[in-house]
Amino acid sequence: MNPSDLPAHVRARMGIGIPTKPKRRKVGDVTALKQWQAEMCRGPGIFVPVKVISEANAREHWRVAWQRGKDQKERVSFAMAGRVGDCVATLSAGGTIRATLTRYGKRMLDDDNLARGFKAIRDAIAAKLGKDDGLPCYQWVYRQEVAKHYGVRIELEAL
Repeated sequence: MNPSDLPAHVRARMGIGIPTKPKRRKVGDVTALKQWQAEMCRGPGIFVPVKVISEANAREHWRVAWQRGKDQKERVSFAMAGRVGDCVATLSAGGTIRATLTRYGKRMLDDDNLARGFKAIRDAIAAKLGKDDGLPCYQWVYRQEVAKHYGVRIELEAL
């Protein structure tokens, strides 16, 4: 049987002869994002392209939050690989480290949400340095700046 012999409603139900539009992908300005990330990598400290959100106000399934934290930890660990030798030596000698975490995002968060949003990143930094993040050998400083794209800058300073 020829598909054109079928009634129109049957052909429509079977999807025969109906032109389909190609799905448009929402790409955005990828070149601007890459240029911004390259510019941020040239600055002081370590730049990691992760999105820090207000975890306390996020109404989402626990697994989504867990996956975001896991991704943040992996990216920070990868970015810090081979760059923390001086800080590890300072901690081993009983010194103090000041970790300044700067969030770049489209809007500002209040201070308690900012600290909560950095929790997974803070855990990853402490794991990379080999000491628990709750010890007094760390001074955690949180900052944020409004930017077109998302990211985090980590600056470690031996005191």
